Formats: sequence, C-alpha cells, structure tokens
Amino acid sequence: MAAEKSAFEVCENRDLQELRRHARYIVGDRERADLMAAETIAIMSGTPARMIANERPKQRNLRAFYHLNPGILQSQTGLAFSVLSLEILEGFSALQVLDILDLKQTQAVPAKVTARKLVQRPAGQRVMIVEHEALLAMEISEILTFNGNIIVGIARTSAQALECAKRVQPDLCFTGLHLADGSSGLETLVDFNGLTKCGPVIMLTSDASSVLRGVDPEPSFILEEPYTEEKLILMMALALKDPN
Repeated sequence: MAAEKSAFEVCENRDLQELRRHARYIVGDRERADLMAAETIAIMSGTPARMIANERPKQRNLRAFYHLNPGILQSQTGLAFSVLSLEILEGFSALQVLDILDLKQTQAVPAKVTARKLVQRPAGQRVMIVEHEALLAMEISEILTFNGNIIVGIARTSAQALECAKRVQPDLCFTGLHLADGSSGLETLVDFNGLTKCGPVIMLTSDASSVLRGVDPEPSFILEEPYTEEKLILMMALALKDPN
C-alpha cells in the first residue's frame, strides 16, 4: 500500500504546479520552463521563508523564480509579458508585481505600455475553438472576433476537432478539458501536436492542477476560469510569441 502523502508534500506539489504553469507562459519552451520552476522550488524548500504579512507562498515562489532567472527581465518583451501576466493571469496587485520582479514604479509603467502593444499583435489569427458548452464557445468566439481574429472552426469533441484542424490548419486552438462525447481536451492536444501546420493549443479549465500531473500529455498553455477578454487575448499573445 502506497504511503499517504504528507501535507508538506501536497503543498510542495501545488507550489510546483503553479510555478510551472507561470514559467511556461513566460519562457515559452515547456521543458526549459519546467526545469527552471523545479530548480526554484528545490532551492526554496531548503531556504527559510522570508515572512511578510499576508504574503502567499505563490508570491514568495515567483519572487524567487525571477531572482534566480534574471535573464527573463533583461529583454523588453520578457519584462513586459511578466508584468502583465502577473497582474492579469495571476491576480497580483501593482505593488505585489513590483515586489516580485524587484522593480521600481518607473520601470513598470513603460513595461505595461509595451505589453499592451504586444498583446494587440495577435489580431488576424485563425482560431479554432473546441468546447462542448455551446454558450461558452459562442462567448469566446465573440471576444476573439471582436478583437480582430477569425474563427475557422468550432468543435464539440476531439474527433471533430482533429477532422476540422486537418482541413483549416488553425494558427491557434482553445480547447476545453471535458468534451461532449466523453473525450478529452488532452486528446485534442496530442492530435494537434501531431499536425505540423497547426499552431499552439491553449487548455481551458477550472483547475490547472487537473492537467499539470507531471506526465504527458500536458498542455504548455493553461487558462483558468473566469475567461475574461483580457485573459483570452493575453494568452493568445503568450502562446504565439517567440520563446524567451
């Protein structure tokens, strides 16, 4: 009988999942991002916590991640996407972002301006949506279309998604985890990875830990609920940018 995991081990795994998800946004290269995240958590597990009132472990781990990987912030693009991702995708306040990245306000403001310009670039992309909830698929479609993108297909199952993708060759795909016929968005991910002319896949889920299990298949890009316009457009920009 397998030994029950301790509360510390469970917490450590959750910390690593959160950091791997964020690192993949910023680094782009999944294997390198995972390695950077794992090294950060390994170092932090042996380092006394820097106690700050009301600070979440997530903030401490992200601060360590950027401290250990300063090259990320040396490029204008890396800095810009880091600032915006921490605010929009991770939910940190402006002051918390400054702390995590060890920035001054005078550095953060131009970084945000640059980031907003970069986020506008994905307009005109040919996007496919794989989602069994018709209303959600329609809402996402309307947001992406309003922002200048083209919806080239909507599917409800992984089989429909594969058939459509072979025909339309989308630049990018958003897929839900649980699909109409009991199939999974992970199947869609595997199928798309085998198609040379299809772009990246962004997984839509209510809980990133359900797909970050440490075994393949795992998505490189994960967007958790709620799926706001800001989040959807930023995720597109992150998925389509060159690896950092």
